[in-house]
Amino acid sequence: MSGMKSFATLSIGFALFVCLTGLSGWITLMIITTGGDIVIPDVIGEDLKTGIGRLQASRLYLVLDGEEFHGEAPRGVIIAQNPVPGESRKAYSSVRVILSAGPERVEMPDLRGFGLRQAQQEITRFDTGPCREYYIYHTDYAEGEVIAHIPGPHEIIVPGAEISVMVSQGNQPVPYRMPDIIGLTIDETRGWMDPFQSRFELTISNRREFGPGIVIDQHPAPGNPVKIGDPIRLTVTAEETGASNVPSVFTWHAPPGFLNKSLIITYTINGNSEVLMEREVAPAEEIVLHVPNTGRGVLEITLDGESIFSEVR
Repeated sequence: MSGMKSFATLSIGFALFVCLTGLSGWITLMIITTGGDIVIPDVIGEDLKTGIGRLQASRLYLVLDGEEFHGEAPRGVIIAQNPVPGESRKAYSSVRVILSAGPERVEMPDLRGFGLRQAQQEITRFDTGPCREYYIYHTDYAEGEVIAHIPGPHEIIVPGAEISVMVSQGNQPVPYRMPDIIGLTIDETRGWMDPFQSRFELTISNRREFGPGIVIDQHPAPGNPVKIGDPIRLTVTAEETGASNVPSVFTWHAPPGFLNKSLIITYTINGNSEVLMEREVAPAEEIVLHVPNTGRGVLEITLDGESIFSEVR
């Protein structure tokens, strides 16, 4: 009989346990599904740890949906969330977020040996900051070629990064001492000075005691330092008025470099100018043309808008 009572007692206890367990699950379910609405907080701009803390404080869960490149937000900062801030959800709902992976990074190409303009065009393909240029003389790179750059080849660059390029000015001009050319004719002077690629600026003097076409003054003075390509100012006596008007052959070489330039050759006499040649010339190209030889006209050569040669003929 006592055995029957024990069994009944156990059955009642088990039934009560089942009821209590079910009631507890039902209460939990009701809390989850019918709990009060929660206003979703704004976690955009927060780091992951702060975002998790704020959502947990509002009885919400954070679910990470991955990363995306972002031009402004630092890496690890929340840049998007769903649901959006201000919406309502039940307690213990999930809020999905996306983190910033920082600015998109690209690899710097190797621009060494590029012409400056070509390098600049290549750099504009990236969303970089200013491009700064520095110039030095260099024997291994032609004038205008890129010698080096920062960031260097294959380094990672980010949008807005400053780019610095070092550009060659070609070989450094060799200084020399100005020779004494007073008393020489202009043709003798040109033959003497041509190796130095000098540009003559002539002033015609009417003094006759030295004969026609003679250099009577010079600047720089004899013995002063001069670099290749520097202008030379000469004062020359006028040619004889009976000089031949028969055209003579004029030969001239364009300066070295790596870019073509715009060439204009004019001959001016009595205030009237005639264009003898106007075209594009290659570096070091030889120019040969017939020029009037009146002894009273001025032959002038202009490269890219800059007068580089002037001579009385």
